[in-house]
Amino acid sequence: MTDMDGLLLIPHLRVQNANVTSGPLSWGFPSPTAFLGFAHALERKLRDLWDLQFTGVAIVCHHFEPLTTQPNRRRHQVFNLMRHPVRAGYRKWQDKDAALIEEGRAHMEISLLLETEGD
Repeated sequence: MTDMDGLLLIPHLRVQNANVTSGPLSWGFPSPTAFLGFAHALERKLRDLWDLQFTGVAIVCHHFEPLTTQPNRRRHQVFNLMRHPVRAGYRKWQDKDAALIEEGRAHMEISLLLETEGD
């Protein structure tokens, strides 16, 4: 285990339309690897200003609101799916049978605590 030099708190981020579909039969909170990717991108942006590395990420969820509706006279919830078709002309061999990519979405408010090393 390494010694950390500091902590960076990013409080109460509002994330809109986060992808919460993890498979054809399950959904839930976004994957922690998505937040690690955000930390890595932030580290690369700050590389010219400071010599630091983010070595850990803690996620605190304050509010989670899946974008669902309840069908008439039903008890279950249904996602308001966002459908993203393949762009016309992007791949001509797929134009006839263009697949739709369906994604369940959610709004959430999170705080991120990033462990830092370096000056």
